[in-house]
Amino acid sequence: PVCFRLSSEAVKGVKSNNRNVLKNAGKNDLKNRIAQKHCGSIMKKHQTSRKKWQMLLVRRIRFYVYSAALGLLLAHILAFFWYPFEWVTHFTLHVSLFVVSGACLLQKYWRLSFFCIGLIIFIFAILPFSKDTEKYNFGPNTIRILSYNLNFENEWKNDETDFIASADPDIVILMEVGGTAWHLPLETLKKRYPYSCGHNIDGPFGLHLLAKQPLKTCEVTFSNIYPSLRAILSNHLVLFALHPPPPVNQEMAEQRERYFREVAERIKSEPGSVLVLGDFNNTPYSPLYRHFAASARVRDVLPHSLPTWKPFFLPIDRVLYRQGLVSARALAWRHSDHRPLLVEWQGNVDRK
Repeated sequence: PVCFRLSSEAVKGVKSNNRNVLKNAGKNDLKNRIAQKHCGSIMKKHQTSRKKWQMLLVRRIRFYVYSAALGLLLAHILAFFWYPFEWVTHFTLHVSLFVVSGACLLQKYWRLSFFCIGLIIFIFAILPFSKDTEKYNFGPNTIRILSYNLNFENEWKNDETDFIASADPDIVILMEVGGTAWHLPLETLKKRYPYSCGHNIDGPFGLHLLAKQPLKTCEVTFSNIYPSLRAILSNHLVLFALHPPPPVNQEMAEQRERYFREVAERIKSEPGSVLVLGDFNNTPYSPLYRHFAASARVRDVLPHSLPTWKPFFLPIDRVLYRQGLVSARALAWRHSDHRPLLVEWQGNVDRK
């Protein structure tokens, strides 16, 4: 700015033909040239430091992209050996998006490779194991099921029971419900759903099944202290409701693996149409989840990328089935940290 003011002063002196102004302008022009030289060196230093900072940022992003891609690969390989590796696999979709976006900053000969790697992981993350997610024309014998983890600390109990009543499903599966805090809401629902069974406990592992129509059988089975429900409906279809423990430490991770192994054996032995749903505390990206689905011989219904749990928006509430027609969708978030799932199920045929 000083340079431009001095130059304009010299122009004024020329226009006015004022010698004193021109004399002063000449002195200032000398100062101006010195200032320009000094400013130029400062600008070069600033541009150099800015370029170094940009290069450092790009290098760091490259390092993070390489580490994310390699770390995700190792996590999928080593997931069965140590539970923190299995944790990483739950974020497959997040990592794939980072790798795809970060690949643009890699060197030319690496850019396309990592972009393709990230894109392949992303496609794997959003697709279900099966393509049975289209909407079917269900017949009159269709069963509507609401599966909902209400969150044990949910304070909006009456509002949640009103929501369940307005959804009006034929069967309700509720998780993290039990004890004295949920006694009155459960009794209110049982007036509408008189046939029920479950594990009523004052803690996050309460599990309940409520039905409008009579059930042939309904039993609670435990893996250690963690319950699962098996119900045979009036049309002989078999329904499993699961809520394994979260893998917050080594012991609970081992208990969850044992839970899946035992339940998979029971599901596998079931003939005919089977529906399995609940809060799995696991995602379809995990090798443990894929092993469970393969062992139980059931297929996924919901897309892998459908978030059902906050704060990390992971797809841990799942619906799987064998035979028949199944359609499922996640409803809007409510007061719980989980989204309710509404399932329509029509089994193969009644077995007499």
